[in-house]
Order: sequence, then structure tokens, then C-alpha cells
Amino acid sequence: MANSYNSNPILINTDMTSGWKASQTLNTSNQPATAQSIQWGRTATSQPGIRPFRIQMVSNGTTAASNIQIVDPNDSTLLWQQSVGVSAGASGTILFDEAIGDPLPQWRDFKVTGVTTGVVQIQIWYRT
Repeated sequence: MANSYNSNPILINTDMTSGWKASQTLNTSNQPATAQSIQWGRTATSQPGIRPFRIQMVSNGTTAASNIQIVDPNDSTLLWQQSVGVSAGASGTILFDEAIGDPLPQWRDFKVTGVTTGVVQIQIWYRT
């Protein structure tokens, strides 16, 4: 199964080569130019990002040792990290389940790596 960027939860089972904003198609239009966007030299997009409230890591088969990272592709800020061990669980086994309490973090964009090597899937539940 391929990554699903437009679902809720967002499903990631292969490493992302670009950020979520560039991959999703929920909100892709540009907003009209403003004085701020012109001053900053960029186009304002209508996708403000997400506010994750739950992250789950699920085995996709025989897992391998890997460090799963979610980073902001704009500045490499580490947003979330979890390690997976060798043979951590059969396919479909929930290996990690985190509920994120209030206040919810705001992720303007993100990129997930390590899931291909670890043979896991990351599920991200979010609010906008």
C-alpha cells in the first residue's frame, strides 16, 4: 500500500522524499498575494499545516532495527522520534501509540523517514 497523504489518519509506510505539503492534494491553491508574501518573496498557500493529536506505529511485517523520525523539511526541526527493534511484532501489531495532549503542536509541514527500513507504518491523526 502506498502512502496516503489525504486521509485522516495520514498513513506513511514508505520513506517520504518530500514534505507532506508538496505531496497532499487537499489544499493546493495559492492565496492572493499580500504585502507580507510579497515582502517575504514567497506565495502564501492555503494549507496551514496540521495539529497532530495521536501517532501510532504499526508493524508491516518482520521489523528491523530503525530510528523513525518526523522532521520539518524546511529547517530539519525534529518533530517526533521513535525507535523500532528487530522482530518487534507480527504484521498489524501496534508497536507504539501516543496520544498528544493539549496544547496540540502545529506542524507546518513534515517528512517521515525510517519506516521503509523498519518495516513499519506510521499513522498520524490530526486536526487542522
